[in-house]
Amino acid sequence: MLRRLEVPPGRRVLLYAPTYRDQAKGSGRSVRVDLELLAEELADEWVVLLRTHPVERYQPPEHLRHFVRPASSYPEINDLMLASDALLTDYSSVMCDYALTGKPMVFYIDDWDDYRLSERGVYHDLPSIAPGPCVTTTGDLAEVLRRLPAVHESYAERYAAFRRMWCADERGDAAARIVADFFEEAR
Repeated sequence: MLRRLEVPPGRRVLLYAPTYRDQAKGSGRSVRVDLELLAEELADEWVVLLRTHPVERYQPPEHLRHFVRPASSYPEINDLMLASDALLTDYSSVMCDYALTGKPMVFYIDDWDDYRLSERGVYHDLPSIAPGPCVTTTGDLAEVLRRLPAVHESYAERYAAFRRMWCADERGDAAARIVADFFEEAR
């Protein structure tokens, strides 16, 4: 899969999966990180797999192809999650699935107030429960990624609490439990 997405050996992989903005569907404005600046800062070490929401329309500029790989049409996001070293998202529910991996997560929430008040809203105060740092500038994001192992370790307690909240029923046997509940009840 990494070969298909042309990820060079030895590069760390950042899955960037932002959610769409209701008032800007299809505009590309869900991609809020300055990818050009991030490439200047981290292209020697990282590759970004950009997975926008299906309602979004965004293609990274050709001159950033050395750093950003479009992955929106890749058929299975679970493959992308497993192949990545870290997740960058904003308010996307992908954070709950990604928490199962135990890998680092970073949240780019430069429009937090606008999103929670004017868009779809939120169920929880993300900055208070996020299992990784919430950043609002690309410079801060680059700094977090440079220190990712230590940053991730510093969020261990919050990560564990997040997993208890969102992943408590995920034990690897969901299909068996559904079959047992459905068919044993029928007997």
